[in-house]
Amino acid sequence: MGNHAFVKKTKGMTPAGITQLLNDLNQSRFYGKLSITMEGENCWIIDLVEKGHEFVHLRCYIENKNFEMCHYHHGSLGWWVDNTIVNEVALKFDGTISDDAGPETWKGRRGFRKTFREHMEAEIKSYGKYGSKMMFRLGMRSVPKEFRG
Repeated sequence: MGNHAFVKKTKGMTPAGITQLLNDLNQSRFYGKLSITMEGENCWIIDLVEKGHEFVHLRCYIENKNFEMCHYHHGSLGWWVDNTIVNEVALKFDGTISDDAGPETWKGRRGFRKTFREHMEAEIKSYGKYGSKMMFRLGMRSVPKEFRG
């Protein structure tokens, strides 16, 4: 992914709907660890800071009936949170996902990397022969304990 991900051609997306989705995801998938702050009427700042370490910092907003996610990542956990939110926005509002890294578009997928562990397993597998158990263990150890399950 590039620096921005988009969910376009959405149906019925509102700021209230995004706020509800973010809060639901925070409780159901992110262990209530995210700090979600609304900035204005259609922008959200999403952070996960623990023991002085910033694990996640994202900014997302609605513009012209499209959802946009700005990436400010701090490793694999940030990518997983980002990908999860974008995927779930696409599913809930029947949108099409794209990003500024290329022309491809895709739909959200049900059951996509439900846990950080699934995300890490898929990432390590994508490295082929260069992926290793050590990379997996280091990735899992470098996040808050709730995400290691």
